[in-house]
Amino acid sequence: MLIKSLQDLCGSLEEKDLKLNYFGEVSKKICGEDLKKGRVLSILIQNTLFGESGLSVEELFEISETGMSKVRSSLKELEEKENLYITKDGRKKLYDVNLDAMSKLDLQDGTLT
Repeated sequence: MLIKSLQDLCGSLEEKDLKLNYFGEVSKKICGEDLKKGRVLSILIQNTLFGESGLSVEELFEISETGMSKVRSSLKELEEKENLYITKDGRKKLYDVNLDAMSKLDLQDGTLT
């Protein structure tokens, strides 16, 4: 039983690693040369795949070591392109990536298919 559980865990991690690599490439198309926005999106992708709940603006600010205004503007741009899920914890907004929307992005030219 323990071996089966470990095999399942390894399979799940391998699948998530493939998704992380795929969405990393999509992220590059979305963010282009904007490295700070790319850092924020990369953190959100990792959290969506491996975390349990969304991240707040403050958490993204701390983790990304990016200025608060840049974090907010990046989130606004991503939200406008429907690349985010936003939930609330009290008055605090929590952000996750909409992986379905991102998977519809054409990697060749960066447009939605």
